[in-house]
Amino acid sequence: MRYCIYLTFDRQTHLILQQLQEKLAARAPGFGLDGKLWPHLSLLVFDDADQDGVLIRFDRVADGLNAFVVELNGINIFSGRRSVVFVELVPSFALQDGYLRSLNIFSGSTAAPEYRAPDLWKPHVTIAKGRGNGVAREIKELADSEWAPRTADVDGIGLINVQKPAEVLAARLFDHRSTP
Repeated sequence: MRYCIYLTFDRQTHLILQQLQEKLAARAPGFGLDGKLWPHLSLLVFDDADQDGVLIRFDRVADGLNAFVVELNGINIFSGRRSVVFVELVPSFALQDGYLRSLNIFSGSTAAPEYRAPDLWKPHVTIAKGRGNGVAREIKELADSEWAPRTADVDGIGLINVQKPAEVLAARLFDHRSTP
């Protein structure tokens, strides 16, 4: 079964990202997220057959993290069969620490898909995806005109089973002490 550990943002950032997702979806039907994907940062995507074990290990990841701040930077594109338009993040110690903690605790699981392998990990927030690099470039231009870089609080963590239909298995808010 495929899982995703994801991070959530403070309410204001969540709403700004959600409104941007909706504007992009309205501009290019079939390329937007159509409400299927709320604003989040995927920390780790992996396959594992033992859901009970996954839940136990997820708690270990979450127990070791606190709220932290990230810089949401510019808009960019992953091109391919399905292009992804996303907000880039400025790497930070706290984000990298959370990622490495997840990798360590889930070292027995299989990172999936291949582009999510540790040496390829690029933290981002998806704002639109679909087929067609030309449409992706148009969506990126629109997103560029609507987006202003900002600081955001990462205030929670969750675990989702990404099989269809997707199912949230666990979610929690962080303590608001700073992560070193």
